[in-house]
Amino acid sequence: MSTGQDKPSRFWRRGNEITLAAGETQAFYIWVEDSRRSLLVIAGNNYTNTATSNFDLDINPVIISTARFNKFFQYWIFNGRLRYSRQDRNSRINNAQPDEPDKQFNDRISNDQSDERNIELARDLAVSLVKTDHMEATHYERGVVFKVRAMTPITVVNLQLYFRYEQQETVHVWTRNEGGYSASTFNRETWEYLGTTVVEARNGLDCDCLTPLPAGSIKGASIAKGGMRSFYVTLKDNRNMLISNKRTTGDVSGKNSKEAVLVVGCSVKDKFGWLFRDFEWIGGVEYVKGGMSDGRRLQEQH
Repeated sequence: MSTGQDKPSRFWRRGNEITLAAGETQAFYIWVEDSRRSLLVIAGNNYTNTATSNFDLDINPVIISTARFNKFFQYWIFNGRLRYSRQDRNSRINNAQPDEPDKQFNDRISNDQSDERNIELARDLAVSLVKTDHMEATHYERGVVFKVRAMTPITVVNLQLYFRYEQQETVHVWTRNEGGYSASTFNRETWEYLGTTVVEARNGLDCDCLTPLPAGSIKGASIAKGGMRSFYVTLKDNRNMLISNKRTTGDVSGKNSKEAVLVVGCSVKDKFGWLFRDFEWIGGVEYVKGGMSDGRRLQEQH
């Protein structure tokens, strides 16, 4: 499996893209000059499905070579990320829905159209920040739930997280309108999925700083004046989010003038697992005043 240290290829530049028509196949050969053979792959066999795919493309078969253009071996699985864009761009944007995070290899194949759209929206609007009023962590965990109360209409457009270790993390984000949840309602069917992104986490204890998610990586979520919305943030594999047990569930943990207030929620060890009360998320919420079309659509679906 990936060590989490993989980086985008530096030799790939805009203008060198390869265009494929529907049904067309293109082969790629990657060779790394490294005596340690540090290019990681995943072993398969002739009895397993070695394809890596989503609704747009399929990566299969994958063959490795132990010598340059020589000594090939089959039944291996793609272990990396392939970034691409669709040519029917407008229709894709208008009907974009985020993929569910548990689909196999979802974090390795991504479509960047919705990302570009959200980035453009964020650039066009003035973004404000509300964050917790302290960074005194007492614990670290994989997931956390918290609430945002709006004193004026706002749309949450991004999050900033407080990490324990400096490493690459895959972050999943869900939301629930009105802010209400309990053990019986904390399940995937009652929460709206906002997206998944990969972030280079900074060591918050060393830099005394938060790490923002990449701009445009999650859908906007609107909150009406006086309304409340819950957010559930979880990491794919690691317990790397710093949290605190200094406050009780329902307490105010941060506020920004008369616009937005953060409310303490719970920690979550396993994805949509048990809720542990009286654990405070430490981080920041980026938002814009008023609503956006994505956020209004989210509210109508609840």
